[in-house]
Amino acid sequence: MSKSTDRQERLSNAVIGLIVICIGFGIVYWFFSRIPHNVRPSLWEWLIIFGPMLIIMGIVMLMRGLLWGQSAFSGRTVLYGGLVMLLIGGFPWIYTPLLIKDHVGEGSGMLGTLLFLIVGIPGLVLTIIGFFIRDW
Repeated sequence: MSKSTDRQERLSNAVIGLIVICIGFGIVYWFFSRIPHNVRPSLWEWLIIFGPMLIIMGIVMLMRGLLWGQSAFSGRTVLYGGLVMLLIGGFPWIYTPLLIKDHVGEGSGMLGTLLFLIVGIPGLVLTIIGFFIRDW
């Protein structure tokens, strides 16, 4: 494999990762810009779970593509993305009081719960899926 082909593959995997990151940020922005006050949430708002997942998967795709020249759509990318999400959202109550400097625990507990639901549980699912398809 020549250097130019390797460089093209790295660049294409990095671009794919950046596109996935932008889609994830787009979903998160769409969700938070549409929150009306005193209105019951719609059923479409469950899509917010895909925003953080796509952002983290895009970062993993970008890093694997740029640093190691690995494919953006491999089973190991899914496994590594799930492990990163599980690391961030698995037990966020440890670090959330430090983020918002909450000594009472109410605000950090709510933030920890949201991180666990939006990042930790999908991270567990992605890790399990990635474990089974990691050789793909």
